[in-house]
Formats: sequence, structure tokens, C-alpha cells
Amino acid sequence: MRFFRGSVPRLLLACAALAVLVSCGHKLPLTLAPYAAPGPPENLAAVQREDIMTLSWSYRQSERIKGFLIMRKSPGRIPGCPVSGPLSGTTPAKAAPGGVFKKIAFVTGTTYSGRLIFGNVYTYQVRAETTTGVLGTPALISVPALVPPPPPEGIHFAIGNSLLTLGWKAEGTWNGRQVFYNVYGGAAKPKAALPLLNAVPIGRNSFSFAPRPAEDMIYRVKALLGGPFVYEGKGASVIVRPRDFVPSRPERPETVVVPGGIRLIWQPNPETWVSGYRVYRMKGTIPVKIGSSTVPTFFDKGASSGTYRISAVGSVAQSPLSEPSTVP
Repeated sequence: MRFFRGSVPRLLLACAALAVLVSCGHKLPLTLAPYAAPGPPENLAAVQREDIMTLSWSYRQSERIKGFLIMRKSPGRIPGCPVSGPLSGTTPAKAAPGGVFKKIAFVTGTTYSGRLIFGNVYTYQVRAETTTGVLGTPALISVPALVPPPPPEGIHFAIGNSLLTLGWKAEGTWNGRQVFYNVYGGAAKPKAALPLLNAVPIGRNSFSFAPRPAEDMIYRVKALLGGPFVYEGKGASVIVRPRDFVPSRPERPETVVVPGGIRLIWQPNPETWVSGYRVYRMKGTIPVKIGSSTVPTFFDKGASSGTYRISAVGSVAQSPLSEPSTVP
């Protein structure tokens, strides 16, 4: 009866219920499928971020699965691996006795996160449990909890014509292993989770992407170790604000006198995030705004002479004024 171990009382009750129904004239197919042990979870993977280990897996028999039992043991430590590191001072989770699995959680989804002690080797066991209380075959994974690399230093940004580039000082290696980087970014909101921006870990000290110049954005760079498991440390952050997007100075506009006024034409700015242009007519040495345009042209209706200068506009900031163009 190993197949139904731990479920004999439920099995006897089920058989008794079936017998009663059949004796009462009910025609039911006799099946013990609800009491069959489920299969193991698939694609079990582990990722360590700072001092948190996250397990993930997939499961196809979800219609009769109540949830998943998570068990853990720590059979030993990594020789020469320090317990403390960049995260020293945090309160680690207690390790289960060596060689003995201990229940640490029951989850209804397909992920689990829990704290760890650096330097321990952890073995996790994930088992599906059916709605009738039958535990399935476990999926196992063993992960050494390594001290992750420190946050990158010198993080900065540069705004180009179409891309925003983050840069930092590359670590190279950490405890003999190559260091990679992940970049997270999103709206600068309190306690908001930042989505990952790079598709694969970055092996260099810069990353470029399309900016979002209309709102305050926070970008965080985290170092991680390469290998069969991901070990990601704390991040270094930088905030990019709309006022940081200052367009370059536009070229001098050309002026053409046409019936009914003066037409101004100029070369568009190279920045793709420029939202428009402002047009000024000089009153002595003082520029007076006479209009704006979203395209590099403007018609000054009724004018026959004047000195003009233009500026390009980002989300909130504008460029220096162009050189003047005069119609006598």
C-alpha cells in the first residue's frame, strides 16, 4: 500500500461511500483516481537575490492540486565561504538540522521565497498535494547560498539623441567568479517593484535603452554571479528626471518674407524626445515669445521685419536660444 501511504483512512472512507451509493441503486464508475499520488513538479529552479532564495516550478495537473509543500534541509556548509558579507546585520532564517527535511511552507502558487544563511548548502523538496490530501513525488534541488557581489560603484547616466545610457564601475570578478549585471527601472514611486530591463545578464559596465522623459524614473543596477544558479546582490540606484532632458541648441532659423507675414524654417533637433519648439522675437536685447510649434517651421502673421530666435523643448526643460536671424 506504499502508493497510498498516509491516506489509508481516506481510502477506506471513499470505498465505503462508493459501496453505499452502489447499494442504493446509483450507477457510478468505481475509480480511485482522486486518491492517486500526483506527479512531481517540473522545471524546479532557484534564484538567490541578496539573502532571499526564490524557488519556481511548473505543474500541469492543477485542476486537482490544492497546493505545494515546501521542505528544506541544510546538510552542511561550503568550505571557506564566509557567513557575513554586504548583508551582514540582517536576521537570517534558522537552518534545518543537517540531513533532516523540515517543513517551511505550504503555497498555492508555483513560487516560494525564504531567507537564508550565507555559506550553507540548502536542499529543497517541493511536493504537490491533492484536494484529497495525497502528497506526490518530490522534486529536489540543492543550492549553495553564496555571498553575492556588492553593489556597483559610480553609477551615472548620459542622455543621447534617442537612448539613455547607464554606466558604472565594473567589478570583473567576485570570489573567483565572473560578475554580471541586471538593470531594473520604472517610475519613481515608493515601494514600487521595478521591472527588469535587460533580456540577459550584462557582462559590461554600461547599458542603453529608450528613455521615458516625461516622468521621474529610478534605475537600479545589481551585480550577480554567473553559473548554474543566480546570485544577485543589492543594487545602486540613480534617478533621472524630466528636467535632465535638456535639448541641444537649435541651428539658426531661415527667414522668408511671404505675402501676409514672415515664414521661419529650421533644421529639426537630433533628439527624438524633443516635444516642440518655441519662437521668440527680439525686443532690443529681450526675447519675447510669440508662439510655439511641434514642427520646425513657424509663420509670423502680419510681420514684415524682425529678429527671431528659437529654442527646442523637452518634457519641461528647453534648450538655449539659437543664433538670431534678422529680416531688415
